[in-house]
Amino acid sequence: MVGLAIRIGIELVLAIVLSFFASLFWQALAHRRYTRRCAQDQEFLDRFVKTLNSEKPFSERVADLKPFRGDWAGNMLLVSRVILQSGSAMRFWSLLVCVAVLVGSYFLGLVYLGVNVALFLFWALVGLSSPAARNAALGDLLSMAQILYCWKRDDTAKYEAFLEGAWGVRKLCNSLDRYAT
Repeated sequence: MVGLAIRIGIELVLAIVLSFFASLFWQALAHRRYTRRCAQDQEFLDRFVKTLNSEKPFSERVADLKPFRGDWAGNMLLVSRVILQSGSAMRFWSLLVCVAVLVGSYFLGLVYLGVNVALFLFWALVGLSSPAARNAALGDLLSMAQILYCWKRDDTAKYEAFLEGAWGVRKLCNSLDRYAT
């Protein structure tokens, strides 16, 4: 009886750890997917930029904004890398912890493993619709929009040269051109 109580106690700890890291994993996945979907939806980007501009015009929003890393191209590269690397690192480490917990629960027994697999899959449903993932994606889009707006304002020639090869942000740039003041 004591052995069963210890196993259940260990399982509860594993389930709590798994819940935390599984939610991080699925939110990171949802964040990436949502950012990509938003960046390719011209209608959404138009509404996003209109809303931002109606709250506070871009010219006021970025009036004091200066390039952090030399020029705006460096800033755009920095933001892109941070977005990609932070999401990848979070997905990797949270998945690694989840796999470790699942391996640990295997040694407790197949019933415990089944419970933890079900718990991991449950967090997929919650994480994929997470408001936190959507808010983070919108924050990333806002950062890129501000950099692009300033870049065009300060150095139109380099901005136009950048747009020739930057297919991923063209729709966002189109929205900024139409609705940002």
